[in-house]
Amino acid sequence: MNESSLDTKDMRIIKSKLFISTIIFVLGYSLFSFVYNYEEKISFRQLYYVVAGIISVLTFYMVSRISLYLDQRISWIDNLGLRLLSGILVGYLIFLFSYTVLVQVYSIIADLENKEVVYKFSILLFLLSITGNAVYLVFFSYNHYAEQQLQSIQLESKQINLQLDVLKSQISPHFLFNNLNTISFLITEDAIKAKTYIRQMAHCYKYVLDSYNKVLVRLSEELSFVKAYQFLIRTRHNDAVSIKKELSEKDLSVKVPALSVQLLLENAVKHNMATAENPLVIKIHSDNNHIIVSNPKTEKRSAKKSTGIGLKNIIGRYALISNRNVEVQDGDTFVVKLPKIY
Repeated sequence: MNESSLDTKDMRIIKSKLFISTIIFVLGYSLFSFVYNYEEKISFRQLYYVVAGIISVLTFYMVSRISLYLDQRISWIDNLGLRLLSGILVGYLIFLFSYTVLVQVYSIIADLENKEVVYKFSILLFLLSITGNAVYLVFFSYNHYAEQQLQSIQLESKQINLQLDVLKSQISPHFLFNNLNTISFLITEDAIKAKTYIRQMAHCYKYVLDSYNKVLVRLSEELSFVKAYQFLIRTRHNDAVSIKKELSEKDLSVKVPALSVQLLLENAVKHNMATAENPLVIKIHSDNNHIIVSNPKTEKRSAKKSTGIGLKNIIGRYALISNRNVEVQDGDTFVVKLPKIY
């Protein structure tokens, strides 16, 4: 942000405060003029009204500071009645104290009775305090609504970006090349298996495209996709990778972010060595609160450039839709626990 934009913002703040101060000054001036309009004894009455206007501005900013403190201590959202009542009473009492002192001083100077004046101020100030806090509530509600809408749009945008990252990873040229290369090999070696491979590959791509606009899917849907994906990786790795599922019927109804389980499987295959003699066994199971994907850590393959998708993407998406975090345990066995969402 450049210096000129900061200057513009400062000028707006100054103009706003000057406008509000002018309104309060005029209100205080007019209020005292109205209450004392019957008095003709003192020649400097206009000067007194000006002082009253200045006192009104100072008192207003004092009440504003206290209102901000009350906002922090008492929530408008959770305790609307208490916050509104406390604002009315605080504003009323502080203004009444300031005005009573001013009335007392003026009464001594002008040798006037102040009892009736104080009664008038009490009624007027109470009505003004109710009105002022009602207006404050309206502005607060509007600002809160606007902030909520903005936050919702930002979260939705972030969710879309994360889902787009997943989509790009699944239709990347590298992923497509590996599959086409496998199909090319199978066509000459096993035409029937090649047809099955193409069908499973089509099923995978259909699920990826269908789930793009979905934040959550049932675990049963995700596992249907995993079954097709499992066929692809087992074919490509000559059965050196196996996936074991130990899940109950109830587990199948829980929800997970779309493609989250598949990303964990892909990471396991990418970062671990798998051979026919030492196959990589990936386990999908559960506890009371989590869907768990785990695999033993083996010798790493040659380093490959990471797409930046995977675990961070899953953690980021869970942060947007749940107050429970993804748990990661990185020991001899790599374990990722996805919170169940119902």
